[in-house]
Amino acid sequence: MSYQKEEMTDDDEEILTSEEQELCSEKSNYKGYLHFIPARYVFTLMGFGEFFYLHALRVTLNVAIVAMVNSSINDNNVTLIDECPFPEVDNSTETIKKGEFDWDEKLQGTVLGSFYYTYVLTQLLGGRMAEIYSSKWVYGITIVGTSVLSIVTPLLARVHVAALIVVRILEGLLGGPSYPAMHVMLGHWLPRSQRSLLSAVVFIGGDIGTVVSMLLTGIFCESDFLGGWPAGFYVLGTGGIVWFIFWIFLIFDSPEDHPRISKQELIFIQRDQSRAHGDKKAPVPWKNVLTSVPIWMLIATHFGQDFGLNMFLTELPSYMKNILHYNMETNGMLSALPYIFRAFIAWITGTTADFMVKKRYLSISVTRKVCNTIGSMGPALCLVGVVLAGCSNNLNVILFTLAMALNGFSFSGYMVNHLDLAPDFAGTLMGLTNGLSEISGFIAPAFVGILTEHKQTLHQWSIIFISTSVVYLVTGVLFATFGSAELQWWGVANHGKEITKCRKEDEDNSCRL
Repeated sequence: MSYQKEEMTDDDEEILTSEEQELCSEKSNYKGYLHFIPARYVFTLMGFGEFFYLHALRVTLNVAIVAMVNSSINDNNVTLIDECPFPEVDNSTETIKKGEFDWDEKLQGTVLGSFYYTYVLTQLLGGRMAEIYSSKWVYGITIVGTSVLSIVTPLLARVHVAALIVVRILEGLLGGPSYPAMHVMLGHWLPRSQRSLLSAVVFIGGDIGTVVSMLLTGIFCESDFLGGWPAGFYVLGTGGIVWFIFWIFLIFDSPEDHPRISKQELIFIQRDQSRAHGDKKAPVPWKNVLTSVPIWMLIATHFGQDFGLNMFLTELPSYMKNILHYNMETNGMLSALPYIFRAFIAWITGTTADFMVKKRYLSISVTRKVCNTIGSMGPALCLVGVVLAGCSNNLNVILFTLAMALNGFSFSGYMVNHLDLAPDFAGTLMGLTNGLSEISGFIAPAFVGILTEHKQTLHQWSIIFISTSVVYLVTGVLFATFGSAELQWWGVANHGKEITKCRKEDEDNSCRL
């Protein structure tokens, strides 16, 4: 593909085609927000914020439930084997507040897992709705609905645990369309030469939101601000509503719909994508999707990545507490640390990947495979190292952090592969792959529960880490071997013949659709 290296200037207008002149309406003469911020960067920033709140609101309960529940009812049923020495920290002075709910471990698991029961159900539907109607509003409703439910969570939890479970189920239903809807918008807004970096910035909002939520909710739980544990739901829920208000006025479905985008930026995005968008109401070519080898490889690696991520997100705190004996405050900080490094590496990798593609040092397919391989093999090797590290607390922390940091490469790998393969159906594809991969949200906790029930030992956790390493390894190899980032002939609605003709007639693949 040929790429535009710089945005166009006013002097370039004389070489515009008639179609490009038509794209640039008279109302698109501004230089962007504040006269110097391109509209696509505003979109990227707002997308970052939306994922920040989406993930922050999702994990608030995971942290708050520790303070919500009277832990003494569970302590008598748990037998721990102290194979590893306690850290040189005085845990005896830690003040533990008595929670107000008498929920056992099984009921707590039901409350936390109820989100995933429905999260997988609205993936495909949400993606298709975003493609046909408005990705801006599909995604916006996701965040504002989740925010409102977060604010009423403390009240409903005190009414009855069944009401809390219903809230989590509704949050799952609302959260399902989030990633598919964002992929639709990314397909419209991101130039190919900036796709790795800008998409990484959007998605690392989720990691930063997870970190902030874990730390902030932990602080609130130890305080009396707004009642302690409810404060996290109130503060983050209110923040999500405020962000949604900005989203309404600043964000549009596509550059063509934006009333204030400069004509230079609009043409730059269109030219750099090297295609025109097809009919958004065109039916999904399901036969081609389900018989595509690259799609199945994408499904496999997406499952592997989510399986590993669910292990880190939901089970790492348990390992830190029961095996390495970190207290709650230290546990929270150490569990959040890997996500900070993951976000940083994702940003660096996105910048590098875009540079390699733009300079044609690597093809898009090779770039995606290299990034995804590092994002899979890195954690796999680090988890093997964790097994070998045994009770070495410092080495364990270093290896867990390194594993998540290397996983940051995957943002420029499989995570944007949907846009490469079929940009006009990216929402549907993300709904398909993310929906199937979220099955790991059930499998991972159940797998850990079976192995560690009444057996909190290094041996049992070694089985968990080695199994996760194998999943990373196998799915990473499949993507590297059989995956692809080439635009599929069916990937642009109603333009299949033109793509095929382009490939046959233009050796440098420079034709524009």
